[in-house]
Amino acid sequence: MNEAKKKYQFIALFPPDNVELKIIDLRRRIFSRFGLVSAMAFPPLIPLLFLPGHTSLDCLREIFRPGFTGFELTTGVITPVSGCFYLTVTSESGFEELLERLEPARLNPKKTGIESTSSDESLIPEFQGFFLAHTEYSIKPENVITLIEPPQPFSFSVFSLAVIETTVNVKGDRWWEKIIWRAPVMVRCRKPKRS
Repeated sequence: MNEAKKKYQFIALFPPDNVELKIIDLRRRIFSRFGLVSAMAFPPLIPLLFLPGHTSLDCLREIFRPGFTGFELTTGVITPVSGCFYLTVTSESGFEELLERLEPARLNPKKTGIESTSSDESLIPEFQGFFLAHTEYSIKPENVITLIEPPQPFSFSVFSLAVIETTVNVKGDRWWEKIIWRAPVMVRCRKPKRS
């Protein structure tokens, strides 16, 4: 079977370093216990919004330009979503407001002319949680949920938003085996200090 390249572009939330280490530890435990290579495909991130076609970076910089304010996020439980596992996060209202501010990138993108994946596809599901791994068609979701204990809930209010561009050499649908990614646009968000 010939390998075909697919390109994806999405906006993701990256945690601060101390949170990143906790997510990496959780993903290493998943990899060690189940051998799920997809647990190592991406750095710790929350996939917020897959973009149709290939949106220009200038357009995305414009969306990020007004600045984003951080808000408190708290981790929850491991949950299966469309063949993947996520560590859920909750917020009082900030998450929904953030998605509303990002939505223009999906609704009115400015194309670059670079061929990209169709707008109805996403590499991993958009979800309010950290991507942990794909089931890789080899394990039952309930096994991961019952055998891997999530870390104690923790909160953070500093994070970064980034545009992620990926190229996947697809052999069948095992995208995690050959993935290249980069973050050409990133902005830091911090919760305002109370006066």
